[in-house]
Amino acid sequence: MEIEPYVALITSERAAGAPIRAAYRAALTGILVSRSFFNLVEGSPQEDRRQLNEFELASRLSFFLWSSMPDAFLFQAARDGALNSRSGLARQIDRMIEDPKIERFLDSFPRQWLQLDRVGMFQPDPELYAEYDPWLEESMVEETLRYFSEMFHRDLPIREIVDSDWTILNPRLASHYGLPWPENTGFRRVSFENPQERGGILTHASVLSLTSDGTRHRPVHRGSWLSESILARTPASSRILTARLPPCAPMEKHMSSSPP
Repeated sequence: MEIEPYVALITSERAAGAPIRAAYRAALTGILVSRSFFNLVEGSPQEDRRQLNEFELASRLSFFLWSSMPDAFLFQAARDGALNSRSGLARQIDRMIEDPKIERFLDSFPRQWLQLDRVGMFQPDPELYAEYDPWLEESMVEETLRYFSEMFHRDLPIREIVDSDWTILNPRLASHYGLPWPENTGFRRVSFENPQERGGILTHASVLSLTSDGTRHRPVHRGSWLSESILARTPASSRILTARLPPCAPMEKHMSSSPP
C-alpha cells in the first residue's frame, strides 16, 4: 500500500518522542516531496516491459477523464483484469462519462487543446475596440467550452468542430456578433439562419482573438494555430525557429508570435 511507508514514519517519529503534530508534519512533508505526488509513476527499474499494467492504465484513464485518481470501481476492474478486454474497457469508459466528474474533462481538455487560457493575454486596443470588456472576454471562452460540451454530450459528428449551423450564445455574445437575441439571459443553443456566415469553433471570438495582436488579425499566425491545434502539425518554420532559439526563448516566442 502506498500509505504504509508514511504510517511507519509517523510510528517511528512517535517512538522517538516526537509530538503527534510533528510526526504528522514529517509524514505530510514526505508525501509532498514524493515524485509520485506530482507525476504518474509507471514501471520500475526491475521491470522490462513495453505495456501498461492494469493499475497504470486505470490511473491514466482516470486522470484524463476525471482529473483525479481512480475510484473504487475502477480499481476493482484493474484487480479483476477487466481493463484488458475491449468490452471491459468500454464499460468503464461509459460509466466514467456518465459520472458528474466528467465535467472536469469538458473544461480542462478544450482549454488545453485550443489554448483558451491565452484568451485575454493581450488586450485589444481600447481605442479601436471600446466595447471589449471582462464580461465579453469571459463569454467568449464560455461559448467555446459549452460548444465542446454540447458536441460531447450529444455525440455530434466531428465535422461540426469546423462546420455547423449553431453555437452557444448569451446576450453579450449575441450583441457582439450582431445577432438577434430572444428574452433569455443565460447561455443557450442558437441556430443560424445563414450557417455560412458563422459556424464551428474557428469562427468563435475566443479562437479569433488568439490569432490577432489587439489591433488586427494575423493570417499567418491563424494558419499556424490551425495547423497545430486542429491538424496536429507544427509548421516547419516554427520547428526551425525553435531549434535555433536559446533555452529561455521558446516562451518568448510563444508569447510574441501568438497574440490573442
